[in-house]
Amino acid sequence: SGTGKTLCVANRMLYDSQMYGSDNNEQLFVARTQRLCTYVRGIFQSGDGSRENVQFLSTANFATKLDEAVSPAGGVSSAMNPVVDFRVFRGVIWNEIKGNEKVLDDLQIWTQIRSFIKGSWDAAVGGPLSKEDYIDLPRERCRLAKEKREDAYAIFSRYKVYLEEKGWQDSMDKTSELIQKAMQTKDLKLFDRIYVDEVQDITQAEIGLLFLATGREYDNLFLAGDPAQAVSQGVDF
Repeated sequence: SGTGKTLCVANRMLYDSQMYGSDNNEQLFVARTQRLCTYVRGIFQSGDGSRENVQFLSTANFATKLDEAVSPAGGVSSAMNPVVDFRVFRGVIWNEIKGNEKVLDDLQIWTQIRSFIKGSWDAAVGGPLSKEDYIDLPRERCRLAKEKREDAYAIFSRYKVYLEEKGWQDSMDKTSELIQKAMQTKDLKLFDRIYVDEVQDITQAEIGLLFLATGREYDNLFLAGDPAQAVSQGVDF
């Protein structure tokens, strides 16, 4: 905290604005909260950054904008208002699915689902990870001990059935649906350069959406964050 990550992002935006001008230089700043977006907009504008072709969006508003761009006839996907977030998972679903796997709590399971089983790039593209693929994730990627992953996947399986029976979706379903649409949209490119602060609060699949929005130009993503400052529930960066 306090090392200047946000200032580095704002300065990079200013540099790119001056280097490339406003023509063919659509810039986007993304953060978890609109409050941070407003703060960075102030830094950017006080540094004489061009106000043309620059947007400052929360992750939720970015998802809405992308959905409008890739949905047929400007429609909005059915998953844009997900029913299940962590509050619903903890308060409504958890007691119905936790079973006898007493070692793991609700936040641990939500993290395994959101960050790996459903919220990883592989899962968003190809469907939720199989039990074998999930258990075989390397320890440097998934820190949960392999012997506990068996229990985690058993609870996920019950969670999946619960959602199907209720006809509910969660934010991971929304992200996966958007990725599928974006990958099928020819010549998709919403922004030339995208800048992200607090990236530790964004899942791998959500970062993939940003990548797709640049026309798959990964060099045009500028990301800053600190996993020690993570506040988003269920994200293991």
